[in-house]
Amino acid sequence: MASLYKRGNVWYVKYRDGAGWVYRSTGTRIRRDAELIRRQVERADNRQMTPPDRLTWSDLLHAWTDWAGLHRAPRTIEMYREQMQILIRHIGAGSIARTTRAEIEQFKQERISEVSQPRTVNIALQCGKALVRWAIDSGIYAGQNPFAGVKPLPVPQRPPRWLTESQIDRLLYVAELYSADLYRFVSLGLFAGLRKQEIVNARWEWFDWNRGVISVSSAKVRRGQKAETRTVPIHDRLGAILQPRLAWGWIIMPETEPNGRGYRVDPKKSFATVARAAGVSWCTPHILRHTFASQCVIAGIDLYRVSQWLGHSSITTTQIYAHLLPGDRMINKMLSLRRNESITLDDQSLPARPTRHTVPI
Repeated sequence: MASLYKRGNVWYVKYRDGAGWVYRSTGTRIRRDAELIRRQVERADNRQMTPPDRLTWSDLLHAWTDWAGLHRAPRTIEMYREQMQILIRHIGAGSIARTTRAEIEQFKQERISEVSQPRTVNIALQCGKALVRWAIDSGIYAGQNPFAGVKPLPVPQRPPRWLTESQIDRLLYVAELYSADLYRFVSLGLFAGLRKQEIVNARWEWFDWNRGVISVSSAKVRRGQKAETRTVPIHDRLGAILQPRLAWGWIIMPETEPNGRGYRVDPKKSFATVARAAGVSWCTPHILRHTFASQCVIAGIDLYRVSQWLGHSSITTTQIYAHLLPGDRMINKMLSLRRNESITLDDQSLPARPTRHTVPI
């Protein structure tokens, strides 16, 4: 059994591990959160008493749900739970160790006949594989991952959606009427290609107005990944929109109520309202980034440069915009003839023109 006690303002959990006692900080001052950690410790102790080969899919889902309650967003937990319930319905709730790769392959075929969407089937495969890997890393399962070696279904590559110039003008017009903050949000996506998290965490220190570039830092944006910095040129129209706010503070987007999912600002509802009023209700904040890349490629900017501006780790990712490349008139330089040169031929060097009588029958 595990128990709670308080040291200063922080709650600690006390439990027995083998022959001794373990005193562990919960890292929180809230009793409710500390109680969740205490229950998690107790469940972990009970699972360690169960042989790994007897761990079932239902046990795995319950164990992961307890852990994810403190480490994952509610929406993510619900998605994993839904996908795992679908998986259990097909392969059963028996032992993980006795689940074979053939059963996983059979699940793929049965599931694709139900939904006819390869991407949906692949999501279930990814969730199952991730949960088994978590169980192995947590020490509650020591067997093989039945998803190892199972290949996802091929997904047809669809070109990304993007806004035309007239749609861009309408969206900016409506966003400016709605609020100055949302106007800046839309502009940073359209004219700099920033991701949603990069926009809401943007700092004025990123902007070098003398050099005309934005040094986008991902150190505070993408948690769990190596910090990276990329530079994006400042579009003249973006500069005209942002510069009037230079003296208003050190952040570009103002603080709003946190939504509990890692964002300082979440303009989801306001953006949807503006997109609907502009006649592009299908548009999302990420489509602003697609629009930036698409308009750059249409303007004749090479894919390598666009890849650097977007921060893609490989230019292969940027190839999805290759179909928008304009025709390159440089091809006319291949085997071109100089117009100023006249071509003269000696009549004696030309072969005799065959006549009707000399043509063999």
